[in-house]
Amino acid sequence: MFFRLISLGIFFFFTQLTTYSQRITGTVTTQSGKPATSCYILVEKYTTQEVVDYVVPNLQGKYDLLLKAKDTLTLLIRVQGLAYYPQAKKLHLVPSKEFYTLDFVVEENPQLMKEVVVLGERQNIAVTEDTVTYTVDKFKSSEDRKLADVLKKMPGMEVNDQTGLIKYKGKSIETILLDGDDLFGKSYSVGTRSISADIVDQVEAIEDYQENTLKKGLQKSEKVVLNLKLKRNVAKVSGDASAGAGVGNYLANVNSILLSEKVKALGVAHANNISLNQTPYLKETYRSENSLEMENYGVDLLREGSVAQAPAMARSYANRLKFGALSLLYKPHKKVTLTNQFSLFSDVSTFEYDSRSSFLLGENSVEISNQTSNRALPTYAALTSKLSYKPSVSSSLEINNRYAYQADTYYQNNLQNNAQLFNTALTGRKRYYHQHISYSNKLSPTQLLEFTAYNALDQTNRTFLLDSPQPILVEGKEVNLQNLTSERSNRTLEAAYLVKINKVDTQLKLTQALDQENIVMAAASPLHKFQLRNSITALHTRVGFNPKPTVILSGLITLSYAKRAAATAQEPDRLQQNDFYINSEVKLRYKINESNSITLKAGKESKPVENRYLIATPLLLDSRTVLNNIPSLDLEDTWISSASYSHFNLFEQRNFTLFASYQETRNTWLAQQTITEGLSLITYFQTPLTRKDLNLSASAGYLIDAISHKVNLMANTNINQFYNALNGTSAQRTWLQVHTSTVELNSAFSGKFNYKSSWGITHIIGEQENTTPITTTNLTGRLESILKLSSKTYCKVGKELLLPGNATLDINQVFLDFSFHHFTKKIEYFVLAKNLLNRPAFTQVYSTEFSTSVFSNSLFRRYVVGGLNYTF
Repeated sequence: MFFRLISLGIFFFFTQLTTYSQRITGTVTTQSGKPATSCYILVEKYTTQEVVDYVVPNLQGKYDLLLKAKDTLTLLIRVQGLAYYPQAKKLHLVPSKEFYTLDFVVEENPQLMKEVVVLGERQNIAVTEDTVTYTVDKFKSSEDRKLADVLKKMPGMEVNDQTGLIKYKGKSIETILLDGDDLFGKSYSVGTRSISADIVDQVEAIEDYQENTLKKGLQKSEKVVLNLKLKRNVAKVSGDASAGAGVGNYLANVNSILLSEKVKALGVAHANNISLNQTPYLKETYRSENSLEMENYGVDLLREGSVAQAPAMARSYANRLKFGALSLLYKPHKKVTLTNQFSLFSDVSTFEYDSRSSFLLGENSVEISNQTSNRALPTYAALTSKLSYKPSVSSSLEINNRYAYQADTYYQNNLQNNAQLFNTALTGRKRYYHQHISYSNKLSPTQLLEFTAYNALDQTNRTFLLDSPQPILVEGKEVNLQNLTSERSNRTLEAAYLVKINKVDTQLKLTQALDQENIVMAAASPLHKFQLRNSITALHTRVGFNPKPTVILSGLITLSYAKRAAATAQEPDRLQQNDFYINSEVKLRYKINESNSITLKAGKESKPVENRYLIATPLLLDSRTVLNNIPSLDLEDTWISSASYSHFNLFEQRNFTLFASYQETRNTWLAQQTITEGLSLITYFQTPLTRKDLNLSASAGYLIDAISHKVNLMANTNINQFYNALNGTSAQRTWLQVHTSTVELNSAFSGKFNYKSSWGITHIIGEQENTTPITTTNLTGRLESILKLSSKTYCKVGKELLLPGNATLDINQVFLDFSFHHFTKKIEYFVLAKNLLNRPAFTQVYSTEFSTSVFSNSLFRRYVVGGLNYTF
C-alpha cells in the first residue's frame, strides 16, 4: 500500500506540471446553515451539457474540484441530491484566472423526487420513486462469473455466501424476476448462482412490491423483489458447463438458460464430493424459501435426536451430492402464463464427532461421553406449478400447486462412556401437497375483492431402530423399535375487501381455517393414536394511513375464535378448549428523507400451542434421549415492541442501522430434564411463567474512497430470561447473554491485489439464580487475498482462524484454502483446494449454567481439484 501511494503521488505531481489546471472550491449549505452532504456537484459544458467532472461534498459541506483545460470554457455547475431541489450556476473560465469560488445554498425537498440519475464515474445507479436500478457492468470485475458475485458489490445488497439468500436495505428479497416474469417463485437462490453476469444488463430493486398487481396503489407492501433486465443481444440459448477432478474428488456443473418471447427456462445440474452444497436444499435455504410449506408439516419428533443431527461447522460436512433443477415459464397467450419448477436432490454425507459432558446437578455430578459417527442419505424431489390468468384488466385468477417428496435414511454408531456401542437406523418418508387458488376483482380504481382457497396435506412416516447390547426401557417397556405416522391437513377459506379513500386504505378479511392431524405411535403395545383438531374463525381489520409520502401509519386488529381438541383412542374427550382472543399490531414508519427512516412497532399475539406438545407418550429420540409431553391447550400470549432507525445512502455507499426489540411470552413451554449417565428424560409442560427477550443490534457500512476500502461493522446483543428445571428441582430462573461483534474490511484497489477480511468475536454469559455466571468467548477470522496475475488470470488464498472458548491460539486453529483461475473467451481453467493444512478435527467447548461440554468435530480431508468451465 505504501509504495502504491508513493507511485500515485509521483504520477499526479508530474501530470500537474504538464497540464494547465484551474480550481473550483466552495461550500454547499442548506437554508438553515447546515452542511448539505447528501448531494453531489456536476460540472457540465454549458452548450452540450456533457459531464466534465463531479465531486461529493465532505461532511462539512465543502468541495474542491481541479479542472484540466486547454481552451476557455463556459461551464454549468449543478448541485443535485434526492433531499434538495436542484440548483445550477453558470461559470465562465478565463485563462488568466486560476482559482474560483462558488457557494451554494440549497432548499430541502420534503417530497420524494420522481427520478434522479447518478452520473460521472459512478454512472451505475438510477433512483426512481420505489425502484433503484443498478448497471451490472459498472460493478462487474473479470473474476465475477455469476450474478450473485456482482450483487455482493452493489450498495444496499447483502448476499449470504452459504445460503444464497439476498437482502436489500436489510429486507429479505421475496423473489427474483426475469424481465418482469416470475420464473423462480420463492426458490430464487439457484437462479442467482447459475445465471451468468454477462447476460444481465441491469438489476432493479423494487420496493412496495405487490405480487397481485391489482393491489398496487390500494395498499402499501413491505415486500422487495429484484428484476433482472437482460441484454438485448443475449443468445436464445446460453450457459456454461464445468468439470473437475482430483485424487478421489470430482465436480461437474451444467447451467443453461433459454430466452424467447414466449418461453423462459433455466436448467441446472450439479454433482460433487468436495463438501459443497449450494443448492436450495441446504437446510437454512429451504427453511427460508419454503416457510409456508414447513408451517404445515406434521409432527416429526424423531428428527430432533442426534441421529439426524447436521454438522456443527461447514468443514465437518463430507458429501456425495447430486442436484438437478428446471424452471420453465411459458406464455401461450397474452392473458395466460404457466410456470413450472422441478428439482431433485440426493446426497450421501458423513459427520463424525467425539463429545464429553459434565453436568453439575445440585451436589452431584454426571459425566458422559460419546464417540459418534453419523451417515445421512437424503433424497428430495419437488414440483411447483403456477397458472396465472387475467381475463380482463380488472380481474385475475392464480392457481398454485406444490408437491414435495422426501426419503431419508440416517445411520448412527455411538460408543457411550467408552463401554457400550449402539447402532441406530432412522428411516422416513414424507409426502407433502398444497394448492392455493386466488381470484381478484377490482371493482373500481379504489376497491378490490379477493377470494382465496387453500388446502395442504402432509403425510409423514418415521421408523426408529436401535441395536443395543441390552433393551432400552421407558416406563418399564422396551422401545428399541418405534414407528411414528402423521397425517395433517390444513384447509383455509378467505374473503377480503380492500378500499382506499383519499389517504386511508382499509382491508377487511374473514378467514375460516380447519387444521386436523392424526398421529399413530407404535413404541410398544398397544398403539397410541392421537387426533388433534383446531378450528379458527377470524376477522382481520387492517387500516393504513398515509397522510404524506414521508409517513405511513398502519394498524391491524384480529378477532379470533378457536375450537381445539386433543384426543386419543382411549380418551376421546381428553382435552377440549374454546377461546376468544384478540391480536393487534400498530406500526409507524417515518421517512425523514430519501436516506433516513424510523420505524416503530408494537403488538400482541395469542396463538394455539404447536401440535408437537400434544403427544403424551414417551418417545426415544436416540440412544440417550427420551422425550415426553404433558399436554395443554392454553394459548401462548406474546407482547412485542420494536424500534429501528436506518440510513442508506446508495450513492456514497454508506449505511447505518439501529434495531431494538423487547418481547414477553407467557404460558411458555418449560423442559424438565432428568439426566443420568445412561439416559436423559426431557418432559415439556406449559407454565404461566414469563420468558423475556431483549435484542439490540447495530450495523454500519462505509466506502472510504481515499484508501479504496469498504468497511462493515456489526454488533448484536441478545439477553434472554427463561427457566430451567433439572432432576426434579423447581423451575430456576436463567439468564443468557450473547454478544457478537463483526468487522469486515474489503479493499477495492484498481491494481493487481485486493483482499477481503472479516473478524468476529462472540461472548456468551450464562447464569442461573444463586449460581456463578459462566462465560465463553469465541473468536473467528478470515482473510482472502486476491491476486490478479493478468487481465485473464487470478488466484485466491483464503486463511481462516477459528478460536473457540478456552482454547489457546496455535497453528491448529488456522485453515488454508486456495483457488486459481485462468480464462479465455469461452474456456476457464481452474484449480480448487480446500483444507490444505489437512486439519483432521476441530474442538470446541460449550458451557452453560449447569454443564460443560467438549465437542471434537472431524473435518473433511484436504483436496485439490483441477478442471475447466466452458461457456456457450
